[in-house]
Amino acid sequence: MPRDRGLPTVHEAQLRNHPSPGSSPSSPDPAAKSHRIPFTGYGGSPMMPVFQSPSHSPHGTRVPRPLVLIFMGIGDSDFVHAVVTSEGHEYLALEGRMARKSRAFLVTNYTVGDELRAEGAKRNETWAFYPDDRPLRTLALFGDSRAALAPFLAHKYYGDSYKWLMYGDDDTLFFPHALKRTLQNLDPNIPYFLTDHMWWTEIELDRPDHPRPGTTYHPQPKAPRCVPCNYHMLNPTGNTSALAFKAPPGCPCTPQLLCGADTEQVLSIGLLRAIDLDSFEECVLNTYSTGGDALITICLWEAGYGMTDIDPLWHPDNRTMFDVGKIGQNENDDIRIRTAVVLRTHLLMAAGVCSQDTCQLEWDHTITLHMRSRKFPTRLAHAEVTRVLTGLAAIWRGEPNPFATKSQACPLADTLLPGCQ
Repeated sequence: MPRDRGLPTVHEAQLRNHPSPGSSPSSPDPAAKSHRIPFTGYGGSPMMPVFQSPSHSPHGTRVPRPLVLIFMGIGDSDFVHAVVTSEGHEYLALEGRMARKSRAFLVTNYTVGDELRAEGAKRNETWAFYPDDRPLRTLALFGDSRAALAPFLAHKYYGDSYKWLMYGDDDTLFFPHALKRTLQNLDPNIPYFLTDHMWWTEIELDRPDHPRPGTTYHPQPKAPRCVPCNYHMLNPTGNTSALAFKAPPGCPCTPQLLCGADTEQVLSIGLLRAIDLDSFEECVLNTYSTGGDALITICLWEAGYGMTDIDPLWHPDNRTMFDVGKIGQNENDDIRIRTAVVLRTHLLMAAGVCSQDTCQLEWDHTITLHMRSRKFPTRLAHAEVTRVLTGLAAIWRGEPNPFATKSQACPLADTLLPGCQ
């Protein structure tokens, strides 16, 4: 049985009957249905997609349908954030609001106070509760089940009032300009689990007697993945056959097409609409793995969905859209090197001197940056870097720097944001 989620700051009745705020920008396909996922346990045979429509039969035979290239205008109201955090890390979730321009659903391990809940409501933030894992059920953190379930808890609250859900840790920054550019020609009603920063382990590489032990890393180019449904239409000269993994078009991406993810992803309304929360929770709570990102990947695979790489041909110098790439990826690497790469591009764009093709490409393709706050010497140092990146992006958009004064940078109680005393 799924555990009691509690959700004292967002009551269960609200989650079950929450009306979609305003008109739905992403109306569901009237032929689409959502079904419960029979849990088969870790290692069970993959399920077929639960999203079924005339073009997605329950037997996995996709009926061809014409693809129409449409420029889909995307606004801030089309996005929601699902942010996983914990007690003592509220300051990270609050610093992340500097880069967020859309609604946010923040899931933590305790009941937040009235002040924080009320202040967050003014900024389109909703706080919810999901308990820690006791005892530890992964190799990493007590909050890994909460991390895996955060997007689905957010979807239950928001309903069909958005198109895309951004999912990441409390110290992950999303850059809306790159996200909108990247998603503008994708159909959010197709079940998409989008990322290009994927963990992948080849079993033989982990054997002590293998000649190349310890070569497991991320992002891993051999990780199974699809490309978007209309990828080859949008990129007629794009040839993925020479890649380490030849990625097929996925409409949606399924285990049958492919025969894992890191800490940042974008999930379509079509995917979240198709997954039953209770069944997904049952899978998460009955699976043992390495962390929350692995749990969500495994259980989506069990539900019949794989990962989609928005553009596997764009990886100069092993860069990725979701996080910068192999720079600073290992536990002992200095994350400030990775941050400096993104900061340089923001500085050049804000100054209007980003004339080199590589600079513009990096600006267009950098969707997230996982800041890894524990790598910074102080909380204040992490906060200041976040503010600089957000302020430079605002300058590029022609907006006033939202953090030019102390009162604007520190809207909450002075005990929560470092440097606001």
